[in-house]
Amino acid sequence: MAEVKVKVQPPDADPVEIENRIIELCHQFPHGITDQVIQNEMPHIEAQQRAVAINRLLSMVSKMKGSDNQEKLVYQIIEDAGNKGIWSRDIRYKSNLPLTEINKILKNLESKKLIKAVKSVAVELSMEDIETILNTLIFDGKVEMTIIAAKEGTVGSVDGHMKLYRAVSTIIPPTGLVRAPCGLCPGTFPNTGARIMLFTGGPPTQGPGMVVGDELKIPIRSWHDIEKDNARFMKKATKHYEMLANRTAANGHCIDIYACALDQTGLLEMKCCTNLTGGHMVMGDSFNTSLFKQTFQRIFSKDFNGDFRMAFGATLEVKTSRELKIAGAIGPCVSMNVKGPCVSENELGVGGTSQWKICGLDPTSTLGIYFEVVNQHNAPIPQGGRGAIQFVTQFQHSSTQRRIRVTTIARKLVSWADAQSQLRHIEAAFDQEAAAVLMARLGVFRAESEEGPDVLRWLDRQLIRLFMFHLRRSPFLQVFNNSPDESSYYRHHFARQDLTQSLIMIQPILYSYSFHGPPEPVLLDSSSILADRILLMDTFFQIVIYLGETIAQWRKAGYQDMPEYENFKHLLQAPLDDAQEILQARFPMPRYINTEHGGSQETGAPILTDDVSLQVFMDHLKKLAVSSAT
Repeated sequence: MAEVKVKVQPPDADPVEIENRIIELCHQFPHGITDQVIQNEMPHIEAQQRAVAINRLLSMVSKMKGSDNQEKLVYQIIEDAGNKGIWSRDIRYKSNLPLTEINKILKNLESKKLIKAVKSVAVELSMEDIETILNTLIFDGKVEMTIIAAKEGTVGSVDGHMKLYRAVSTIIPPTGLVRAPCGLCPGTFPNTGARIMLFTGGPPTQGPGMVVGDELKIPIRSWHDIEKDNARFMKKATKHYEMLANRTAANGHCIDIYACALDQTGLLEMKCCTNLTGGHMVMGDSFNTSLFKQTFQRIFSKDFNGDFRMAFGATLEVKTSRELKIAGAIGPCVSMNVKGPCVSENELGVGGTSQWKICGLDPTSTLGIYFEVVNQHNAPIPQGGRGAIQFVTQFQHSSTQRRIRVTTIARKLVSWADAQSQLRHIEAAFDQEAAAVLMARLGVFRAESEEGPDVLRWLDRQLIRLFMFHLRRSPFLQVFNNSPDESSYYRHHFARQDLTQSLIMIQPILYSYSFHGPPEPVLLDSSSILADRILLMDTFFQIVIYLGETIAQWRKAGYQDMPEYENFKHLLQAPLDDAQEILQARFPMPRYINTEHGGSQETGAPILTDDVSLQVFMDHLKKLAVSSAT
């Protein structure tokens, strides 16, 4: 028969027991001991465990070398108490030292990391209190409970059953977003759709991603600090989060950030995590508000087939004919660095490639693609020439299917020499709304990456021709009265919304309701505020209903409840119905404000500014149009 040898694995020894045994050997051999003595005394202890214990004891000795007799006495009293601990008053009784001296010694020992202060309160716990604590540990995943049958009369049994509790440890230790985003996903779900959701109620204060220090007297950075280069943590934190975002995007996973706090939470530094991975960014005051709860629920909305309205791991490839070249893209995407003959050397946005990766998609995700016409001056385009563009989009549907969508379009190309003769064709094919949004995206993109005054001067030369008065004064370009986090939040949503929603952001919609007819759009100006009108303003992020002075007085008088004033009741209800329709279809859910003349949320007296009014802008635009025509 073959001989079978069984290797017995020694149990893990307690490091404290090893250290105590080594100390006993040192007392037993005052002239010193060797490693062979320790090995003979504790043969089951591995060499690594012996080395760790000896190094720990040597470090404690080096810390205690500079201590005086009083400090050694206090440390000896604490050491004799063991893991049970000891009260400071008991140390005072045993050492006969004044309390002020004891507190000073305890602080010195804490700074040397020889002891640790623990706040403890003696409270007599009832059975209900103990069960509450155990249930909390169960919910945290630190304890598990098992119900077993028990005989009647057994201590702790209720109705013939008894609860057993035991401590558990997680199979895979959790990893934090700040330390390593998607720390588990690259190994367990490579190139598979996944969402990482970060719920933050304050700014990071530790680690390489910190944006503010621990001291409350030092406020978080503002735009003034950034302009003066006084934001000490900004560059390092931004670089850290960009590294995390690129790593996550390479694996095809998206990051969502939900920040709810009354102060800034570091969205300026963390914005790349959502912008590069196609994730959501939601900012609010509190997680308990209905505004946040309804917004969060809409992320998990489903279509008619019961599938989530989201897709993952998308790639967009753009192919063009030889007359066109791709300048770049602006939106929630990252470059895949695919070069080719159709890639332009002049980059706009994320350029230098013909393919982009979009880690997270939803029904409103939109990218702006920029092209340039090749060699118009040197090689004129033949009469009737057309340029072809093909978009190839591949993505993983929420039903786990891999889908591909191909869209091919052809447009007539006109050379600069034939521009005047072909003006009719240009006007018919020109989409001024799309051009306005593309120009606005380019301006916002440059505002984030270039110096502010240079971008504004460039915009002033361009926007007057596109009638984009409100964009110049919008929070996407103006940072006055907005925190860096708010500006990042507004720009994030502007870079990913579709055409209609982007136009609302550029120029908010203002509707006027009256008895004279159906709702009609009016100028976004203070002159539109009339006493007998109801105004509905939609800025995408806010919906405001304003009642004129006369309308507000009629409502306070209760005319809407009288049968003879049924038309007034319908007038009050019309803007509410329209606002509700907007609220149900938009993500993130806008803030809803209902006010009236003299109400608490009215702006009050007119605010005088140095900005050019809308009327002056329109007069200048008319002069420019007439001069161009002549």
